[in-house]
This record gives sequence, structure tokens and C-alpha cells, in this order.
Amino acid sequence: MQPTQITDTLENHWLNELKHHPNNPSFIRATLRTLGWTPFLLGILTLISGLGLISQGLLLTFLMKYFEPCSSMLSWHAWSLAIGIVLTTLLTSFVNHTV
Repeated sequence: MQPTQITDTLENHWLNELKHHPNNPSFIRATLRTLGWTPFLLGILTLISGLGLISQGLLLTFLMKYFEPCSSMLSWHAWSLAIGIVLTTLLTSFVNHTV
């Protein structure tokens, strides 16, 4: 679909929105009618991927404290962090390859 077609379709949906909901028009409803849910879902998946990458770095930072001399971190805590790193890696990989 060409950008001019999308613009015209969005304008028509906006005018219909103003006609049907004069007191409370919603540009989001008009946009959803024009584009559907795909752009919003892709944005959510991208956000999840970014949060996964941030979480992965934080978990790795905490796990490195286990390997410091005289660390008081319990081994089950270190294992939990390692499993969390693996799970966030799998999650971000899955999300990035589906988008």
C-alpha cells in the first residue's frame, strides 16, 4: 500500500471516528482500523527484546560477584542467575528471529 493510500484511508477513518464519536474521538481507534494490530505488536516484541537484553546484562553483572574472592553468594543463587541468563538469551533470540 502506498503512503498516499494509507494517508487517505487514515483520514477517512478519522472522519468516521469524528462522526460516530463526536464527544470522544480516538485517533488510536482510527489508526487501528487503518493499519491493524501488526505495528503495535511488533513494537511490543521489540520492547520485550530490549528489556531482555538489559536484564541479561544485569544478571551477568550479579553473577560475576559470585566469582570474586571471598564471595558470600550461595551457589544456588549463582545457578539461578545463570539459568536466568540462559532464559533471557533464549527469549531475546526467539523474539528477534520472529520479528
